[in-house]
Amino acid sequence: MNCLAQGIAVGPGINRPRAERLDTGARPTLGSPRMFALSTRRRSSSALTLIVAMLALVASTPASATPETLKRSLGNVLFAPLDIAASPVTAGKALYTNLREIDDARWKRIVFPIPGYLWILGVQIGGGAIREIAGLLELVPGLGLLFFDADLDPLFGPVERSDALVDLETPPLNIKFGVNYIASPSQ
Repeated sequence: MNCLAQGIAVGPGINRPRAERLDTGARPTLGSPRMFALSTRRRSSSALTLIVAMLALVASTPASATPETLKRSLGNVLFAPLDIAASPVTAGKALYTNLREIDDARWKRIVFPIPGYLWILGVQIGGGAIREIAGLLELVPGLGLLFFDADLDPLFGPVERSDALVDLETPPLNIKFGVNYIASPSQ
C-alpha cells in the first residue's frame, strides 16, 4: 500500500498521519472547525458588548436645560487656575472661620493652625486641580449639547454649592473663584 494514499508522511523520523501532525491543540489551524467556533464566539461577545453599551447610553438620565453645561465647563476651565492662585488666601480665611466657629480647647487652637493651614492649603490646591479637570471633561459634551435642549449634571458639585471669594453670576459666564472646598456646601 502506498504511504501517501494512507495519509502518512514519509521522511526522516516522521511516521505519523497528517491529521495528528497538524492538529497540536495549541492553536487552531487556518480553516479548521475550531477556528470558526472561536471567531463566532468573539463576534457574539462583541455584539453583546455593543448592545449593552447602547442600552447604557439610551437609559441614561433624562436631560433638561440649554447651554448650561458649556457655561459651567468654561467657568471651571477659566477660573480653576485663579482658585489655585487664591488658595493661600482661601485656606487662611477657612482656617480663621473654623477656629472662630468651633468651640475647641485652647491648646487645640494654639497647636492646630500651622498643620491645619498646610492641610487646608493642599485641599484647596487639589480642589482647584479637580475643578480644572472637570471643566475639561465637560467641554466636549457642552459643545455637543449646545444645539439641543439638554444638560449634564455637574461633575464637580462643590463649585456650584460652596462659598467663594468672588461670586458673580452673569448671563454669559458665572465668575466664581476662591472657592472654599472644605466648607459645608450651602444649599
